[in-house]
Amino acid sequence: MEPGFEFVRKVLVDRRRDSFQVLSATGCRLWVDSSTVNEMPGGGEKIEKVEVGFFSLDHGVDEEGLKEEYEINKSIPADPYVLSACHEEDPSLLMNYRTGTHWRNEKGVWCICRFEVGKFKKERKVDVGPRFPYRIWERGWYFAGIRI
Repeated sequence: MEPGFEFVRKVLVDRRRDSFQVLSATGCRLWVDSSTVNEMPGGGEKIEKVEVGFFSLDHGVDEEGLKEEYEINKSIPADPYVLSACHEEDPSLLMNYRTGTHWRNEKGVWCICRFEVGKFKKERKVDVGPRFPYRIWERGWYFAGIRI
């Protein structure tokens, strides 16, 4: 399959909000590590329109592998502010797609922001925290990226 996005959204991102406001505005239940949320990239001083694309993989992948997939797709990971804006503007997005992004924090630890509907309670939730080294993203996730 040729690299590229399966679908694209244009969203308004308010970078003036603090990270907890950004996540709370999605209406999802927060499953978060507070220190990771406080260090989330994407904050700033402006509101901007951002085009974000989503791609999926037909196999599981770890963080290093996902980094390579972004490169193949000629994109960089969307920051959590952008991904959250997608879910704030279109809450139904979560009913069709499990979405995520990742970044390395200042200590070099991979961190994730992912949105999904819980398997058992069927609630909309957002999970933000450090990624455990032994975990992989299973097949079926849609990764948010910005074209480079």
